[in-house]
Amino acid sequence: MADQPTRDDVPEDERLDQEAAAALEALYKAHARRGYALLRSHGLDRESAHDVLNDVFLRIGRHLRDGGDIASPRPYVMRAVHNAGVDWLSSPARKQRPTDVSRLDATDWSSTDEIDRVCDLTDSRASVRRLGQAVRQLPARQREVIEMRYFAGLSHAEIATALGVAEGTIRYHLSKGHTKLRELLNGPHGEGDDA
Repeated sequence: MADQPTRDDVPEDERLDQEAAAALEALYKAHARRGYALLRSHGLDRESAHDVLNDVFLRIGRHLRDGGDIASPRPYVMRAVHNAGVDWLSSPARKQRPTDVSRLDATDWSSTDEIDRVCDLTDSRASVRRLGQAVRQLPARQREVIEMRYFAGLSHAEIATALGVAEGTIRYHLSKGHTKLRELLNGPHGEGDDA
């Protein structure tokens, strides 16, 4: 078994200074669990979610090392995680794994074990697939806003900052997205389509 790499194994020009390392550590502690939950909600399995999350924080570390500033940390990190998850899902190497999002509100997001438990449930995969298909049918901006709000847990203001638009625009897209999802899942008048 190979030894774990040490700081001395990293070329000096790629190392983080103390300030960047401290900033990266603080960002990781504050946002990694929520980022992991977002990736799992996108359908990434445990290993892939950890790999993608690590890649995101490596890129953030490079950004900080190179003197980059992060004005709004939570939206910045969650947007980076979201984008990396979407990239992974569109890559040919991905493995689809439906997840159960029906119990997300009751999940203890401070525990990755709890997140994994929710994502590994198999009793309602058909419902999850149906919801996933409906979300994928939304226009791109509505889908993006719905995912950032409900899977990443961002506020209207944080989404607006991350996307560079007004809060009213976010509320508009959420409202339109909710209406379209209701139609897709329950028919145009709210009746179920379980026939």
